Amino acid sequence: MRPSPANAICLGGPCHGKVTHIDQDIGLVTVPLPPPADGTTEYHITAESIHHPSSRGPLTVLHWNHTVPPCGHP
Repeated sequence: MRPSPANAICLGGPCHGKVTHIDQDIGLVTVPLPPPADGTTEYHITAESIHHPSSRGPLTVLHWNHTVPPCGHP
């Protein structure tokens, strides 16, 4: 099975700049922390979009939910 194409980008927080795939339009999404960290953090889905050289179309902007500390981190 092929991974779903990236359609969102994280801004701020520990995953800043990470492109990812989301399957929902509103709310919070859980994003895995980049290696070597182990755990997840939450990002708010926004109505904003930006163009990124790694994608043919615009990416939905995800803003870090800094009120919740990343899981796997003290």
